[in-house]
Amino acid sequence: MTKQMQQTLVPEMADELCPRCGSEAVRVADLITLSGDPLFDCRECGFEWGELLRDLMA
Repeated sequence: MTKQMQQTLVPEMADELCPRCGSEAVRVADLITLSGDPLFDCRECGFEWGELLRDLMA
């Protein structure tokens, strides 16, 4: 019998606050976007945003 290895991917936490709710529970949802910027995701409210929106809200 062979052992099957299971890989668990842990989302990378980001040093970023959610622009909608201010939560620190933000993770990098996707590193590959059309613009090449990361896509962030809030685990509290579900809001997703990218670098362009973050720059506009700053």
